[in-house]
Amino acid sequence: MALLTILALLAVGLFIVIKLTERTGKEKSMEQARSMSKWIMPLVFISLIIQLIYMMMK
Repeated sequence: MALLTILALLAVGLFIVIKLTERTGKEKSMEQARSMSKWIMPLVFISLIIQLIYMMMK
């Protein structure tokens, strides 16, 4: 039952995010996209480190 609740909440959240980004989303220039993309890998790396620390503490 808890799994179905979590899945339902995720589906609703995804629907809300999609609707909001469709309304407010603008086309990005190549420079803006390049600027944002350079942050992706460091953020992924930081999240992996945090997850590793979390799993080691468990």
